[in-house]
Amino acid sequence: MNLCNACEILDGMPSSTKPHPDLHKEGIFQGVLANGSHNAVVYRCGTCRTAMRQYSERGEIPNKWIASVDPQPVMANGYEVSVEIDAFDNADSFGALCKISHLEKDGQRRYPVPSQLYRGYKSPYAAAKDALAMGVAHAKGLPPG
Repeated sequence: MNLCNACEILDGMPSSTKPHPDLHKEGIFQGVLANGSHNAVVYRCGTCRTAMRQYSERGEIPNKWIASVDPQPVMANGYEVSVEIDAFDNADSFGALCKISHLEKDGQRRYPVPSQLYRGYKSPYAAAKDALAMGVAHAKGLPPG
């Protein structure tokens, strides 16, 4: 889930912003929402291989560049740190719910601390990146799992 510098800068910017030179058009993403059809132009970065979507005014996330992210759980101090991304305020703001858990020998998952919600980010990538970093830092301060 690592974006190159150019993609990280473009992520969350208005869709009127020009793509950076390493982005290459892959096609059009089309879908249907309750408010009708929407689409985005999909680009692939030649540097970091991230798929970037340039959403139209009828897009799922209107008029923004958004990096496609699928944050994978990471291990820290014997704990699994995972995040779930969500949109707020009509997709003008994003957040991530961070969960820290430990798998016990009996197969039960234990959550030693309450989940934390981090809000107010310009994109799903920014929310997930910060939430994972905060979760890892928190897990390192717990007794070893």
